[in-house]
Amino acid sequence: MKLALSLNGLPPQTFEIFSKLVHAGALAPLLLYRCEEQHLSTVLELFDGLCSSWTLLPYGAWDAAFQAQGYYLVTRLDDPQWALTRLTERQNEIAARAPQLAPLICRDFSPATWEDVRSHFTDHTSEGISTDASGFNPFRPAFHDLLPKENFLESLMRVFDAPFVAALAAMGRVTLDKGQILTVKDVERRHPAYFAKAYGYALTELKNDR
Repeated sequence: MKLALSLNGLPPQTFEIFSKLVHAGALAPLLLYRCEEQHLSTVLELFDGLCSSWTLLPYGAWDAAFQAQGYYLVTRLDDPQWALTRLTERQNEIAARAPQLAPLICRDFSPATWEDVRSHFTDHTSEGISTDASGFNPFRPAFHDLLPKENFLESLMRVFDAPFVAALAAMGRVTLDKGQILTVKDVERRHPAYFAKAYGYALTELKNDR
């Protein structure tokens, strides 16, 4: 935690140790639960300079962090209801800063419908996407059978597919290469509203085995 908060403008890749967060189980999510509220934004920025994203961390790591923090709080005061209230407050604070993480942490998360996701993409997101030849989609060749049956232009499909692929990766259904990870990060950064809505829908469907 002290190392994370000492970056002071330096990109996370300055320190090789931060690359270990991707493979450290519940450690990264636990930092979000344990840090003081004023440091949340700093901790959330840790993945900005790494070849990964909070949304790509295994779903089980988030649940393990929730359980670990709940146990830690109960041992401090022996009051499960107080602990649950503190956990819920922190989850809401994280989701307010990073809405795409809400389906990973908020127990009362309510996903958008498929119609809402598709409508948001066609009515809003697609208008801001360049349709030139540089929009190669790295997802369809590998994961075609796991993705929604849509057939937009390839440059549009690149953006459309990214949150669904991120959800598949978080649930351990697929493994992404570097190019696919960086594409997910790019779409998450450029189209945050669509990404959060589609990711929440996809993750919920996968958790319910649909």
